[in-house]
Amino acid sequence: MRIGVFGGTFNPIHNGHLALARGCADSFSLDSVLVIPALIPPHKVTEELPSPDHRLELCRLAFIDDNRFIISDMEIARGGVSYTVDTLGEIKRQHPEDDLFLIMGGDMFLTLSNWRNPQKIFNLASIVTCPREYGELASLQKKARELSMMGASAFVCEQLPLPLSSTEIREGNAPIDKSIPPVCLDYIKQNGLYGYKESDYPWPYERYISEAHQMLSAKRLHHSMMVAEEAKKLASHYGEEPNTAYVAGIVHDLCKESSSAHLLQILAKSDIIYGSAFKKTPKVWHGFAAAGYIKWELSIHNARIINAVRYHSTGRADMQSLEKIIYLADLISEDREYHGVEEMRQISYESLDQAMLKALSFQITDLVSKGSPVYDETFNAYNFFAEVLA
Repeated sequence: MRIGVFGGTFNPIHNGHLALARGCADSFSLDSVLVIPALIPPHKVTEELPSPDHRLELCRLAFIDDNRFIISDMEIARGGVSYTVDTLGEIKRQHPEDDLFLIMGGDMFLTLSNWRNPQKIFNLASIVTCPREYGELASLQKKARELSMMGASAFVCEQLPLPLSSTEIREGNAPIDKSIPPVCLDYIKQNGLYGYKESDYPWPYERYISEAHQMLSAKRLHHSMMVAEEAKKLASHYGEEPNTAYVAGIVHDLCKESSSAHLLQILAKSDIIYGSAFKKTPKVWHGFAAAGYIKWELSIHNARIINAVRYHSTGRADMQSLEKIIYLADLISEDREYHGVEEMRQISYESLDQAMLKALSFQITDLVSKGSPVYDETFNAYNFFAEVLA
């Protein structure tokens, strides 16, 4: 197997990155390419660096239509400064019989001999690049000859340059709407990155309501709309983005009435690692499935909405404000009539954390009284809020 390794800060990933990676993959007949966002890049200032999760998801979206490209979080998971020599060593241990091809831009190629342990990099992988600037080809070919004299297998792919850099995009010197894939631009706008505001995103509410109408009974649709209204009020009360909360409320129960078989089909496409506790608690599957469904079918890529939907029936430790709001809105919406709901409503508008502790205690007690299993995350959430409020 011939495996490409394409690392970088990807702040943000853009069409130049895609042209480089695909050009090298084609020119060197690579079977697959690992795209690896750095946690902390060793060569660049990181003040404007979005979270690793955002950059990871943008990479996934950028290459979503090309199954040669595999997005890896190995540098993020490893922690610390992301040195290429460490990453190549890890990949080589996993693929000892395969040939590795380190893909990099021309600017990195020209400085490679100054990187940490370049000789070990040369031993682990061939080095491949493409020109980014017009007139750069000759200098890259000269550098390739120098690297070859140092023991490297270095190659330059002679494709047409695409002059573009992440710095130019961030500084407004390259139009972002023409510099990155449309799906990535939509993600950036939904999540309020790179100068955009989440509050300005024009959510297509009617589309989501129509989807809920098709997937849910009239009673469940009514509940979802009541949750959306309650979530919007809670969000406004606590200084959260009300329109984002409203969207999360509409879609939180989209998969509530789906069959177990359908839920498992959706979950099979997700990144969930199934443990025994998850398999034993099918009542929580609909939230996890809906989080995947709204990404793939409704193009909702707002990370906060996705997490709020995913954990709306389980909770989890260290929940974000929007997650708490959707969890509580689901319990105190206007259509709810259980004993104690008025007290729950009152506490929800006094303290999100106090309300979460009470709500989780209520949920766990109810499940135990019925002899139903309790999902691990729900216990973790209760313990977290109990400790916070101790």
